[in-house]
Amino acid sequence: MAPTTLPAAENYRPPGNSLLKLTLYLAIVFLSSTALSGNAATETASYLKSVAITDAAGTNVPPTAVIAYSNTGDLYTFDASQSSDTDGSIVSYKWKFGTDALVEGMQSSYKVVASPTQVTLTVTDSKGGVAITQTEITSIAPFEKIVDDADTTAFKTVGTWTQSKSTAGYYGVGYKTTPAGTGSSTATWTLTLQSSGTYQVSCYYTASSNRASNAPYILKNNGTEIARVAVNQEINGKIFFPIGSYALTKGTLEIILTDGGNEYTIADAVKIALVP
Repeated sequence: MAPTTLPAAENYRPPGNSLLKLTLYLAIVFLSSTALSGNAATETASYLKSVAITDAAGTNVPPTAVIAYSNTGDLYTFDASQSSDTDGSIVSYKWKFGTDALVEGMQSSYKVVASPTQVTLTVTDSKGGVAITQTEITSIAPFEKIVDDADTTAFKTVGTWTQSKSTAGYYGVGYKTTPAGTGSSTATWTLTLQSSGTYQVSCYYTASSNRASNAPYILKNNGTEIARVAVNQEINGKIFFPIGSYALTKGTLEIILTDGGNEYTIADAVKIALVP
């Protein structure tokens, strides 16, 4: 995913020359920002911009705080390197992720579990000026679904299939097997897709020398065939073996295994996972 950059801080200089006035000014800035929206509880990221604090006399130009981030799934990398200070240097970067403890450093990684998570960056320059900026991260929970051959709702067979436990390492309570045939005997796993996206599709089976080296899987998205894949079930057993990633439309995905291979075909479990 391309890095996302948040707007730079807006600079504010408090009137007067006392620490009390500075503190009160900062509080007013935040309260004024909150008043810009009628729904302060849910719209923080959309209206609470950044603030910068400097000395009351205005002799120090405050720094600018900038948040950039990228992610792989729910693991986010945050970068403050685009932050700057025109009349000095930034000496401190502090991150706050939700209610977790402060983390220091120009870069920081964080796994977003709660969604949304508020992220706050505070930078301090060499003359004591401070800039604060915030954003909220809404992470899409990773989607993964496994359907086993024991699932009487989402798994169906047509033709001659035998329940077996002969080869150890199967998923769940066993697997279905059928000898080489004409392709008329089928095992079908049906999965519901809650959203469109790219999904990795994997199959699980127990491997053996008497398995089909070309077990034929057919994928249908909302009734339309999108792929045919031959899997060598003589090898790569006892794992969810990936058979491809596909752009799928919300609705249903049917994974159909036939007896059209050259030896015994194993129908055990399948898995789909949304690719971030």
